[in-house]
Amino acid sequence: MKYNDSIQMKTLLMLFILLIAGVITGIIVSIASLSALYTRVGQSEKVIEIWPSFSTNFTIETIIICMNLVLLIALLWSYRKDFKKTKSPFLLGLILFFLVLLIQSLLSIPLLNLLTSIITIGARQGFFYILLGYQSAIFSIIAHLFETVALVILFYISMR
Repeated sequence: MKYNDSIQMKTLLMLFILLIAGVITGIIVSIASLSALYTRVGQSEKVIEIWPSFSTNFTIETIIICMNLVLLIALLWSYRKDFKKTKSPFLLGLILFFLVLLIQSLLSIPLLNLLTSIITIGARQGFFYILLGYQSAIFSIIAHLFETVALVILFYISMR
């Protein structure tokens, strides 16, 4: 096996491990969030009707965002090490860019958005409408999925 093939295999393996770590983290965060939310929301007839599609979208979006967070942290770690060696202004710019993306991903976590909506609308009167809004959040999921693809490409290129 050539040296380049070995690096490529290590990069793909690291990428796979990071994505799996993101999926596992997303599942844990999603299950914990949904169980806490379900006990808080109660079991009204309206909520029970939309809960399956809401929880599916909530889980998928949480998993994708957690994958993005894990990839961003790995990229930040990698570029931070390189910046310590070279002190390159370009690498500093990339680190700042990744920090902004990290903050954006943290602010996109569905639980945070739900909590903000609950505070704004009011806990008792707005639960059904808040859940209904998240039930059809497919465009948000697609946007985060495109971000994941971009981060995977950037990670792969950066590690080569």
